[in-house]
Amino acid sequence: MPNQRDPDKKQLRAWMYSSDLDFLKRKAAELNMNVSELVLKLTNELKKENKKNNGGK
Repeated sequence: MPNQRDPDKKQLRAWMYSSDLDFLKRKAAELNMNVSELVLKLTNELKKENKKNNGGK
C-alpha cells in the first residue's frame, strides 16, 4: 500500500556531537543523499565487509 512503512524498519535515534552530525550531513551532501541514506549505505558496506572477513556468515 502506498504511504506505509515497511513493518521491519525501525527508527534510529542517536546522541552525537554536533560536529560529528555536521560531518555526516556534509558527506551525505557530497554523495547527493540524505543522512538516512548514508547510514544505510554504510551499514550495507559494513555487512559486506563482515561477510568477507567471516567467510560469509
